[in-house]
Amino acid sequence: MRHRVGLGACLLLLAALGGCKRPCLCPEGLLCEQGRCVLPAGAKGACCWHKELAGDEQGLYAIWMASAQEAFAAGPAGLLLHLRDGTWESGPTPSHSSLYALWGSSASNVLAVGAGGTILHFDGAVWTQLSSPTDRPLYAVWGAQGHDVWAVGAGGTMLHMDGSVWSRHEAPGRVALNAIWGSGPQDVWAAGADNAAAAILRFDGKTWVRAPAPPAGPLRSLWGSGPQDIWVGSSDGSLWHFDGAAWSLSARWPSQSIEALWGSGPADLWAGGGQTVHEQCMTRARGILLHFDGSSWSESWTGPHHIRQLSGTDPGHVLAVALDGTVLRYEPAPRQSLAGR
Repeated sequence: MRHRVGLGACLLLLAALGGCKRPCLCPEGLLCEQGRCVLPAGAKGACCWHKELAGDEQGLYAIWMASAQEAFAAGPAGLLLHLRDGTWESGPTPSHSSLYALWGSSASNVLAVGAGGTILHFDGAVWTQLSSPTDRPLYAVWGAQGHDVWAVGAGGTMLHMDGSVWSRHEAPGRVALNAIWGSGPQDVWAAGADNAAAAILRFDGKTWVRAPAPPAGPLRSLWGSGPQDIWVGSSDGSLWHFDGAAWSLSARWPSQSIEALWGSGPADLWAGGGQTVHEQCMTRARGILLHFDGSSWSESWTGPHHIRQLSGTDPGHVLAVALDGTVLRYEPAPRQSLAGR
């Protein structure tokens, strides 16, 4: 199945005399300047997100970008999508298990993990199923290198791949692990929940230990730029930062579960999430995308799509997937020129 990528939401509608016709097609908060949408000079935040792939009943749980032009997405019943040459394609899958996370070292070495301990590998041509030492759900995967990969999941499940074989590791406590990230092979972090409280584990290259956790609800997301710059997002809507010494509350969005974190550096970080409300005979979703510029958080997008995961390659190329199968792409808007003020 092929899905053609749509046009960006930041297109302009020009008037006959060359100016901007009102109302412009620029998103709210942008100005129309010389035939393009721009952020007002001095404005905070980041814009814009547009719908690249419309959602369907299948849904999407994971996204990983290999490059600005190539990405992978995964979802229920073994759904696997591949973006190449501006087109999303779905192809044969070796498993019908739900897939919750993706990671790769290159476009020819991609891993997907999911329900029942499922582990799939893409070699650049086809997906194959790998032998797994667990039947518990795996919710996150991360690698220091292509031959040094960790996967974590329910009940404190921790798996490690040393290049050819996956093996089980003992976690300190039966914590539910939802996210994993590392600054290198000897500094790996995993986040999740111990009952209804936040839980964090840390690996020093030899042993996993319990690490101090912020006073938050279950942790859903984790990302860092280094050992002194680590972020976690909670199901209670809070965002916490670790500076190498202690955790501090950075922001809180009530009623929003922070499901995803990705950044290109300390001054360019994205968070995504949302809430799903069940009302009588209908389900209503609300999603949010937040941006951190190194000093504060701001809302970049809100809409009817519960964001599940984020991935990017650099500040100008970021993708988000939602539980209804929608794919959103970030296309940064330029700043207003001094001459246009």
